[in-house]
Amino acid sequence: MHGKNCIYLADTHEITDRRMFEELFRLIPPERQEKVSRFLRDEDKYLSLCAGLLLEEGIRQLGLSAEPTLAVTDKGKPYFYDLPGVFFNLSHSGHFAVCVFSDRQVGVDMECIRCFDDRLAEFVFHGDEIGRVREEAGDTACDALYTRLWTMKESIMKYYGEGLALEPKDIHIGRGGQIIGVKGHPDARHLHISGISTAETELSVCSEYEVFPGEQKKVCLRGLLSGKKRG
Repeated sequence: MHGKNCIYLADTHEITDRRMFEELFRLIPPERQEKVSRFLRDEDKYLSLCAGLLLEEGIRQLGLSAEPTLAVTDKGKPYFYDLPGVFFNLSHSGHFAVCVFSDRQVGVDMECIRCFDDRLAEFVFHGDEIGRVREEAGDTACDALYTRLWTMKESIMKYYGEGLALEPKDIHIGRGGQIIGVKGHPDARHLHISGISTAETELSVCSEYEVFPGEQKKVCLRGLLSGKKRG
């Protein structure tokens, strides 16, 4: 069912003051509240809060009669224990958070465009990947393309949910985002990556869909509060 596929986005800059934070905080379940509270910096609290709000919004859009049970695999990937046909994944960077829902297994990564010096690039990318970035970008846009390539690899890592068992160099990406290979996963060639680029960020979704069918929804945080008050 393509209706289960959606990319939810939120911007922490919409949280204007402490009162608004506290009101939004009350909309997330206790386990997410505990996670938010463990962070020391407000920026990290806001990102974790937004990730939780997006997850709750996705659940609400499914029209379920009861809140599903969250669990984690033995390697730390969260999933719905009692909804075997619904998958989700979370990411955040800078002041943006994203939650992807799908009717198939999925992984997502979002990163603000960052600087990759030669040493870092050689540590996480294959030689042909580095050569292709330099060929396509020239001297001007290497960091954006490196960040895009990084999110592709990270989305694959999160798709499999193996934590540190997979490293960036265990994943080989070809031209056009084609997955050439993933160490220990001969089935990886059936996976595909869909990307969203902005001036600030790169976002990659890894799934079995050649083009991820879900629409993008920017979630208005103040609108969540208005909806709660009406309800």
